[in-house]
Amino acid sequence: NLITKKGSELDSHVTLRAATGSWNTEQYGITAGGATKGGLGVFVSASKDRRGNYSYKGIDGDVKKMPNSGFNTEGFNLKLDQQVGRDNRVTMQFEHLNTEGGSPFGYYGVATTDRHKRLNNNISMRYAWNESADNSGYVQVYKNHHHAQFLSPAVDNQSDFTDSTAGLEVQQNFKLSKNNEVTAGLEYYKTKVSNDVMFEGKKEITNKAAFVEDRWQFAETWQLNTGLRLDHHNEYGSEITPHVALNKKFNEDSNVYLSWGKIFNAPTVQDLYWKQNMPYQDEHGVWQDSWTLGNPDLKPEKGNVWTLGTNTKISEKTNLAASVFYSDIQDAIAWKDNSDGAYQAFNIAKEKRRGLELTVNHDFDDKLSGYLSRVLSHQCRYSC
Repeated sequence: NLITKKGSELDSHVTLRAATGSWNTEQYGITAGGATKGGLGVFVSASKDRRGNYSYKGIDGDVKKMPNSGFNTEGFNLKLDQQVGRDNRVTMQFEHLNTEGGSPFGYYGVATTDRHKRLNNNISMRYAWNESADNSGYVQVYKNHHHAQFLSPAVDNQSDFTDSTAGLEVQQNFKLSKNNEVTAGLEYYKTKVSNDVMFEGKKEITNKAAFVEDRWQFAETWQLNTGLRLDHHNEYGSEITPHVALNKKFNEDSNVYLSWGKIFNAPTVQDLYWKQNMPYQDEHGVWQDSWTLGNPDLKPEKGNVWTLGTNTKISEKTNLAASVFYSDIQDAIAWKDNSDGAYQAFNIAKEKRRGLELTVNHDFDDKLSGYLSRVLSHQCRYSC
């Protein structure tokens, strides 16, 4: 959920960009933004990015050109936001991306002239009220649409599918007291896929949810966050997932926190319904079937996750964040070979995961900063 700047927050401007590089690469872009006296903010951008077949150095040391590896991409974004009254705002955002190019690798190394085309059109409308007040809130509707085509002389390599999601979100903040705030909301989405190759036609899933979170600063340096979420999935019914987090603030530069939450992850459309044959040639040159299969009998993933972490300021320009986590999941979803040799989704009786995450941020000056992040994790499946 990326929220770009409002056009009304930007000085009126137009920026042009052009670049070129190896492999006949060309990049062009334009952005413009600003606001009218009537409170209408505008931000618009367009781009074009194309590249020819790229080169690489083979194991024999010779530089070779990868056939059928070029691509051509065009993008367009538009955001309009209109202030309504003193502290309300209507926002419309539209995103378009169209790309086509080669598929240079083929199936399991088999030479191919396959090509792909992808089209993304995403649109959203949002109304926000009391933006600068404690009782702010918003309602948003959106539609994300994706259409992809894989074109090939080989019938088994062809595919034409759409994937679209429509949704509604409502959120409201409440200031109960000086030290207590509550956020509540509703969510709804419906995902539809249409793919004769992968899903044998049309499939859809829907999910409805309601949530509430309370943030209570019960002492000067202590804060308790508690939340509850209710999901109702069209395939798996209703599930309640709570979470609790306790935060201790030592000073303005450091804190430590401990959190726990329940996990509920319903299988995706791909997990449930994927059915695709990707044939390959064996060492004798004979074509063999290779099936990838979803599993309509999958159960949702359920479990617990715990996190203990800290944030601290090492120096005036350096910050450190560190956390350790542990999760245990029942009926975790994983892909593996079935008894017939097909690659299929299954529920695992138990999955445990633990790890450590470290992140260091450093500001060299007002215009240059850097960060270093490292995650160490261990996962146990099947024999946990």
